[in-house]
Amino acid sequence: ALFVVGDEDQSIYGFRGASPGILLSFTKDYPNCEKIFLSDNFRSYREIVELSKRLIGKNKERFQKKLQGRQGSGGKAKYYALATGKEEAKLLVQHIEEAKEEGCPLEEMAILCRSRKQIPALLPLFMERGIPYSLTEDVQNVFQHFVGKDILAYLRLTINKESRGELLQILNKPYRGLLREKIQREERPFSDLKKAYRGRKEERALLLLEAQLQKMQELPVQERILFIRKDMGYEQYLESFAKKKNRDFEELQSLLEELTAMAEQTEGVEAFFRFVEKFNADCLQRQKEESGEGVRIMTYHGAKGLEFDEVFLPDCIEGIIPDGRAKTQEELEEERRSFYVALTRARKKIHIYVTKERYSKKVKPSRFIPELLGG
Repeated sequence: ALFVVGDEDQSIYGFRGASPGILLSFTKDYPNCEKIFLSDNFRSYREIVELSKRLIGKNKERFQKKLQGRQGSGGKAKYYALATGKEEAKLLVQHIEEAKEEGCPLEEMAILCRSRKQIPALLPLFMERGIPYSLTEDVQNVFQHFVGKDILAYLRLTINKESRGELLQILNKPYRGLLREKIQREERPFSDLKKAYRGRKEERALLLLEAQLQKMQELPVQERILFIRKDMGYEQYLESFAKKKNRDFEELQSLLEELTAMAEQTEGVEAFFRFVEKFNADCLQRQKEESGEGVRIMTYHGAKGLEFDEVFLPDCIEGIIPDGRAKTQEELEEERRSFYVALTRARKKIHIYVTKERYSKKVKPSRFIPELLGG
């Protein structure tokens, strides 16, 4: 006898070779098999089951089922449209604090993200408010990557342009034709360069750098990062670097976006540096503490098989969910299944957040949002 159990609606590991088609084709390979649908959901309140059912019903590659919630009514799904990621993070943290006051343990709350790259931008407010959290997956420390180090170096130079280590870090990023050997004094490196290049063609690049650093002093920290990326040509430098070194430019660009998002959550450059210091010292040691205390922060994939009283879904926008790389019908259906998995982690409440702007660019709500509403 052969006994097979599976749920094609939760097949979200296409990158590992998983496919709902494997289960669907089983009845063709074994035409005399008996199908038994376990259609009762004993986890979630009826409203959450109905919501998620409307979504997954849009997929074509699935068995038709009559899913029904057995926990009765009383579930809630709330939708919030915010202007920026900063407003989104503040409201999300406010909702967590309110849920705690209403008696929901932090460990029964989960913030689920489509990608790990979304996670660091959520952390500044948690650290600021002293809300315990638990990361159950590896989160890359962008500040240990050369891109993060470059951006931090630029930001520190806006405070003190004579900082030798930082100046050497970004001297020719982008290329300025400046030589490290021209720096003679430990305490006055910028002045040494100005003296060495006085009257030469490289002096123009040096004076421009000085003016740009001065201009950035007037800007909020996230705008300083955008200025470095666009006006100073750092992003263009990264693109050239990626081509030369056969690196993925989109991956490097996503690190810049991650930095920008984190900076948006802090008030001022000094506060950003304090966050960076705390992130380096505190965040990494929390990784892999699955039994740790606090709000769980993880990806949709990491949450598969888990359940929580309240689930918070930030960044429900196009390009995030579905992922911007999903183009084919098959890929979009897997994205829909991923969102379905995230929704069905909730027992009682779901909070869905959408922003009008991300990384200073206009964005649209996820195409899955109207589907939840029955559109």
